[in-house]
Amino acid sequence: MCGEAGATWGVGPMAWPDRGVTLRPLTGADLPLLARWIAAPHVARWWSEDPAGTESHYRPTIAGEDRTRVEIVQLHGEPVGMVQSYDHRDEPGWDRAIGIERAVGIDYLIGETSALRQGVGTAAIRAAAARVLYRHPAADVVVAAPQAANAASCRTLERAGFVLLDRRMLDTDDPSDAGLASVYVWRRPPADPGRWSDGVAMLDEAYAAVDRFLADADTGTLTRGSRCAGWSVRDVLVHVLDDATRALQALATPSLGPADRDAVSYWRDLPPPLPGSDGAATDVPRGPGEGWSLARLRAGWHAGRTAAIAGAGAADPRGLVQTQGHVLGIADFLDTLILEATVHLLDVSGSPGGRALASTVGTFDALTGGPLPDWDVEAYLLRASGRIPLDAADAVALGDRAAAYPAFG
Repeated sequence: MCGEAGATWGVGPMAWPDRGVTLRPLTGADLPLLARWIAAPHVARWWSEDPAGTESHYRPTIAGEDRTRVEIVQLHGEPVGMVQSYDHRDEPGWDRAIGIERAVGIDYLIGETSALRQGVGTAAIRAAAARVLYRHPAADVVVAAPQAANAASCRTLERAGFVLLDRRMLDTDDPSDAGLASVYVWRRPPADPGRWSDGVAMLDEAYAAVDRFLADADTGTLTRGSRCAGWSVRDVLVHVLDDATRALQALATPSLGPADRDAVSYWRDLPPPLPGSDGAATDVPRGPGEGWSLARLRAGWHAGRTAAIAGAGAADPRGLVQTQGHVLGIADFLDTLILEATVHLLDVSGSPGGRALASTVGTFDALTGGPLPDWDVEAYLLRASGRIPLDAADAVALGDRAAAYPAFG
């Protein structure tokens, strides 16, 4: 959304919630370090593996002869642990012991004591779980089964979004599985093709309204002030193009997940906008649209919106994307783009309509509890988005709900 002149929501570095934690493939050079971790008392208590056998055990994985994926957990580029992931069908004994269809599994350890109790394990588990589901599209669930007595591991799984399925003895030959096991699962979000396809259609509808506005615009239109404080109409339209570009980038890069926001909660992290203008100001200087001619904007918008809609239409309905430091499901992400385009059309006195407008109203209803009876749709959205502040009469009529305005921030 918009704010001070030159500040563009949607442009610039993204703040990844698990920043600093990365995964990379295990290499031969890592084996001595991995052996040291396996021998460490806080790991050896739960990981019954002979450190002396690390070389022979993991060399086939490094050589690509074992289908198990083993990765090093890094914190700010330094190795601190390991995660491994696998299809249960490649481990028949384990598959029988767990007894869950279409499952993949993960095991993990944080070897460096300096990295314990910092959220590193949570971040690594989230990353590994999403990656293994991405590599195995036929799988529906990720399983992790630490010993029930390993309370720290169980808490880490729960923080990562796993859910305890049951506690039971597992019939395996691995000494690490001795004793009561806590079987945790992370299920792939169910596909919602109907909501996804509706989202693609509504986004196309919202972007078509921007097409119409640009087709009717002239140079004078672009230099008018908008309802975004400090921004001209041109600035707002360039910002909408930035959103389309951000959408394409996000859709082309599946997220590590899991989702931490939906189409409603996503907006609660936005800073509240400055009060808008009445659209009468002209020649607002040095906004994000500086230097953009009408011809350049039309050409850029046509290319950007075409690519964004194509990317949305090709997306996996079960997929996750990362944007603005958060992770959303595809359908939720599309809803945020629809709202953004719709509100910005109002910012430039454009004419959004149809299902895209209804979708935006629905999101604002969830954020604010709904409008006053005497507001029309435009009046409602301008107040809910902070373009027009509530007056004293509005605040009295809304009562406790007035605290929800504006919906952003």
